[in-house]
Amino acid sequence: GDFWITGYTVATKLVGSSFAWNSARMVFSSNYIYDTKIQLENISRYVAVRDVMNAKSLEEAVRKLREAKVASAFSLNILDLNENRAVNVEKDTEEIYLTTICGRYARANHFIAKTEDLPQPPVSSAFRCAKANELIAQVDRKTASISDLQSILMYETQDYNASIYMDAKKYPEKGVTVANFSYDGESGKIAVRDYLGGGVMEFEYR
Repeated sequence: GDFWITGYTVATKLVGSSFAWNSARMVFSSNYIYDTKIQLENISRYVAVRDVMNAKSLEEAVRKLREAKVASAFSLNILDLNENRAVNVEKDTEEIYLTTICGRYARANHFIAKTEDLPQPPVSSAFRCAKANELIAQVDRKTASISDLQSILMYETQDYNASIYMDAKKYPEKGVTVANFSYDGESGKIAVRDYLGGGVMEFEYR
């Protein structure tokens, strides 16, 4: 029918590795979570998230995550514009850990809602989580815009482990920032910044 999904991907990968939105007014952003527990007999997180992106409601998305058994851990932010509700779901190989987002929220690549049987979070992830939450708390709610969010995502120092933005040219052998995704619910605009190809793409989405 008329159902569609728009999402970011790279060659050889399914849409589902990072962010997407669909015609049912559902918005998703995903990232891996560092974990030592891997179950290779389960499906890839990309396959699981790609399936979730078919969801037409928050409840359907969470149900799909609850039922999935995946090879490795990840988190998924889910925004349902129909109900003006948002959650973050942490998913290990079997269970989910759900956080309702009612205000300012930022996270990185380690478990937050799951509190038991955890590996030590990577230094860079712990820093990015703390710094992002510090910076987002300083944004004026009355004038907040996509540029404020992108400024936070571009935070960089000379130390890889003390930066939010990781430049691919500086760190070719490490995990780097490939793109970022921002949605402004007030203006109905999506902005995607591509750090490898250059430039910013904007979309209308309500």
